[in-house]
Amino acid sequence: MTSTDDHDLVCGLKANNEKYHGVFVDRYAGFLIEAAQKTGLPYEDAKVAANEAFYKSIKNIQQFDINRSASFKSWLFRIVKNCAFDLMREKKTQFPFQSIEEQEEQGLEAAENIWQETDCPQSEQNLLATEILNKAMQRLSPTDQQILMERACGRTHKEIGEQLNKKEGAVKVANLRALAKLKKQYIDLLDSMEDEELKLVLTSYLYGNASEEAAN
Repeated sequence: MTSTDDHDLVCGLKANNEKYHGVFVDRYAGFLIEAAQKTGLPYEDAKVAANEAFYKSIKNIQQFDINRSASFKSWLFRIVKNCAFDLMREKKTQFPFQSIEEQEEQGLEAAENIWQETDCPQSEQNLLATEILNKAMQRLSPTDQQILMERACGRTHKEIGEQLNKKEGAVKVANLRALAKLKKQYIDLLDSMEDEELKLVLTSYLYGNASEEAAN
């Protein structure tokens, strides 16, 4: 349910009261930028996505039912997440100016952080992320699953190629594509969840961790 403060804010925005535009920015700028960063965008691009989310939310504010069960914050989260992913596709910044090897390595590290990292605490969120990832894996083809699991176990592209009767370069490309499919299935499963805050946390396992690795 929308909070009392957000109720007033939404009413002000629906009435096109410019005073509430400033209140809106002050209250939610940090949240929207952080949410955009969690999808893997660098800070400056996250600000662009947040600005787009502000514009779209104000433009479509009449569509928000103030009396429905979903909170205003959850509604904003869905908007900024879509803006962030749209910006990623437009700028192709998920793996900017990287070779196939670098792309594959970054994507592999992000995925391995979920099911292979043994040093991180097995928190409830960790276990849930692993469960979701396993479900996402089951949606892939047997070949994609095999390539990803072989790589996670430390086998080289050449070794996998020999086993599958494929060239090393073909295995590299297949692995990169399998990682992309895995991420898509993971996000699709997250989208089916009702808890928007938990979605944000679990999304960071694949996108936030990859950004941190790239920055280090």
